[in-house]
Amino acid sequence: MINSGFKPWIYWYSSPGVKSGEVGIKAGSYRFLSDSQVKDLDYAAKEILRRTGVKIPNEICLGLLEKAGATVDFKEQRVRIPASLVDEAIKNTPKSFMFGGRDAKKAIKIDTEHSYFVHGIGPYMIATDGSVRNSTARDMQDAYRVLEACENVDVAGIPVGGTASTPEDEMHLPLTVRRLRKYLMMLDFMEKPVDTSRTYVIDKEDEAGDIRQAALDQIQMEIAVRGSLEELQKTPMSLGFNEAVSPLMYLPRNLEKLLVYAEHGLPMFIGSGPMTNATGPATMAGTLSLWLAETLTGLVLGYLAGNPDYRPPALWMCFTGLFDQLTAHGPIMGAPEGVIVQSACADIAHFYGFSIRGCIGSPSKALDPQAGYETGVGLLTSVMAGVNYHVSIGTVGPGEVGVSLEKIVLDNELAGYIKRIMRGIEVTEETLAVDVIDEVGPGGTFLIHPHTRKWFRKEQYFPSLFDRRKYEDWVRRGKKNAVQRAEERVQEILRDYWPEPLDKGIRKRIEDHVKMIEKRMAKS
Repeated sequence: MINSGFKPWIYWYSSPGVKSGEVGIKAGSYRFLSDSQVKDLDYAAKEILRRTGVKIPNEICLGLLEKAGATVDFKEQRVRIPASLVDEAIKNTPKSFMFGGRDAKKAIKIDTEHSYFVHGIGPYMIATDGSVRNSTARDMQDAYRVLEACENVDVAGIPVGGTASTPEDEMHLPLTVRRLRKYLMMLDFMEKPVDTSRTYVIDKEDEAGDIRQAALDQIQMEIAVRGSLEELQKTPMSLGFNEAVSPLMYLPRNLEKLLVYAEHGLPMFIGSGPMTNATGPATMAGTLSLWLAETLTGLVLGYLAGNPDYRPPALWMCFTGLFDQLTAHGPIMGAPEGVIVQSACADIAHFYGFSIRGCIGSPSKALDPQAGYETGVGLLTSVMAGVNYHVSIGTVGPGEVGVSLEKIVLDNELAGYIKRIMRGIEVTEETLAVDVIDEVGPGGTFLIHPHTRKWFRKEQYFPSLFDRRKYEDWVRRGKKNAVQRAEERVQEILRDYWPEPLDKGIRKRIEDHVKMIEKRMAKS
């Protein structure tokens, strides 16, 4: 067994109040942009790419773009992309794919038809009163267990990261090895799909090194889980994260990672997060045209770098928000403007046939009414607008300052609430209940009717933290508010709930892979 710095865990499965949730929901269709407006944005984005261009600091990418017909200035690393090349990439890039964790049978389908709730990430732990502290390895384990127990959270992310969450006896190891060991711990604790595409590095942890090799090491670890590259391509476990830096720039490390994932036929995140008033224009339409130009650039790069026999699919992403001129701070993704722009991005992505990742959070620094209102309104709006992958669960503060275990369970409750709304109304001969109404008649009651006993559990959402009791019952139970109930729920999970252990064969393949990397890096 890999020395993780912890005593071996004893696994058992106990599920006090842990329910089997509905995985994903049908995405909504409320629109902020008409097809005519999307076509105007399409024209504007392509004009930006033709006239202004994008800075691409990567020789391989520049060569691919020049060969495909783009105008490339190698000295300035600036590329102007013709509309025909953009249209070719849109047409030939796969629009959907399966995504899973350690068990491919529990994979979800990423497409324009479904909407999933995904755990957000942040480098620090946030208490209910807003106080911040560095995370520890135990915090990571606790977060995984809480996420696994939340039936309405469909995908988990890396809850916290950086030096503080690394065991002391592993600090001498190379960064790549430490991250892979954390990945193994993640798979130990999570049966759900786990998104490891984006990581935080805090405490000035050294990020220099061979980005390409680090990406290859991660992919090889996932191959160890799946058994072969072909099986991994069928059900990927992570995406190449290629975020543009607004306005119109790309980072070398993101380009390197994109190339590796594209070459292996694995999916990629493409998109950006321009802030209105700062890294994007003050107008929402201008911010959208800039975002679209940056996103289409990533699409073209992935298309050109991909294997023609197994094109890498793409999940678009938008984490645009408002730069607040009064507070001089951003991005504020929970502001009305942030919610509108991200929802409009769903209209644009779906126009081309692509699914989209969004990120809605509250700038509130504590678990207070502001955090609840902004998260609730933002999430519901984005789901109704058709955002397919909501990286918003459990984060606190502007720019995802950190993670709160209590907010995870509260957001889980909110996600269940939204899933029930989006499930809508089933209209059949039986649900219309004409015969039942006739049997009960005027002045009767449906309370004990067999039809009620059959249907009320199917029709009704039963919250566990949102209190619906009578006032007298609430007082008798200690007058606890939602945050207090969330604190109790977290402690209940950490006391009693454990996931099923990782398959021994998979664990051995992963351990062998990590040992091989350790030996290779010791020789270098």
